[in-house]
Amino acid sequence: MFDRIDSLGIKFNDFCNLNCKYCFESIDSRSKHNVFNKNEELLQFLKNTNIGSRLFVNLLGGEVTLYPRELYNLCKQIKKIERYKDTTVDIGIISNGTNHNFIMDDLIKIITPKFLKISWDGMHASNIAQTHLTDKQLSTIVDKVGNSIYNEDVLIAIAVTKDNLVYLADSIQYALEHGCRHISYYFIFSDEYFEYYSSKEFTNTFTHQLHRIYLLYKQYDFILENLTYLIYNKYINTHFNYKHACGRMGRMLIVDPFGDIYPCLVLREYDILENTKNFKIGNIETGLDTTSIHQFEEYYNTLIKSINNSCHGCIDMPYCVECPLDIKYMYDIYQKCMFKKNVYNLERQAFDKYITKNDLDRNDKKFNLDYYNKEFIPGSQYITSV
Repeated sequence: MFDRIDSLGIKFNDFCNLNCKYCFESIDSRSKHNVFNKNEELLQFLKNTNIGSRLFVNLLGGEVTLYPRELYNLCKQIKKIERYKDTTVDIGIISNGTNHNFIMDDLIKIITPKFLKISWDGMHASNIAQTHLTDKQLSTIVDKVGNSIYNEDVLIAIAVTKDNLVYLADSIQYALEHGCRHISYYFIFSDEYFEYYSSKEFTNTFTHQLHRIYLLYKQYDFILENLTYLIYNKYINTHFNYKHACGRMGRMLIVDPFGDIYPCLVLREYDILENTKNFKIGNIETGLDTTSIHQFEEYYNTLIKSINNSCHGCIDMPYCVECPLDIKYMYDIYQKCMFKKNVYNLERQAFDKYITKNDLDRNDKKFNLDYYNKEFIPGSQYITSV
């Protein structure tokens, strides 16, 4: 593990200027003004680390764009590694889009546009974000993306919440009418929402929204990332020996604002919850600790065996990409499985009803499914035949 690094997550800051009802971060965490300031140490660490031919760096918040100077300087520092290593660096961020001028005028020129994800709560976002900003102000980033040359790259991702589900298709239509061409919706991972997503109320409303979304897909030429994932689910080879495991574990590192290194974000969050450093495997100033890595590798392999034994025989295993560490630490996994089965069944039914082979070909030409095939979903007959 960790003999070559292809992905790096940097916890850039904690503070956020919104107070979204569904946010998994605690109010205490979202109020802290910790900002990553170890740029030189990071560059030296990367110089001394074996990096793959392509390095994906994800900058995590909080709301990372609230510190524009620090963020821009960090991005420039990260890109410097291309001078010292035979690698291409892609930088991605997730933002609520409130600092839209900085994002669209400056930041997008130094990051990789297709890895810029705008988390937007839809047409009536102000109620969910619990902010003084109006719906129109929170939608400004959508307007700017749609009117830019990056409208097919930047992802507009809409959270599916109790407050905005009835407006989901309307919100997607708003983004399309304003020029955005890369869209997705995403679900909230919490025990409260797992229960909601399994309810009859959700099922009826979501089914109606899916009907409208797929009609929009036929009307507009755009990438719907949820459809890309369904293509995999539709055509996956269910006969291969599937096992739970993270496709990136051992090739990914997470660096927190203080320079401590973790195998993944889930373990860093768990250490925070427990106020421990059990899963720390190094620091960018001192490097990776081989003893800690060896201990973690033994632990992780034992965990994977245990989870695969407990999930053996589940008919949904070929469609399940559940994070093994989420299963162990973060959620009521039974409720999460029930939610996923309900959602995926509804999506598959709508997929079979509305989506044709021409739709699949159009989506594939606009989105690199081979990336999914190599990184996450081995065994897809359709993708490998394209």
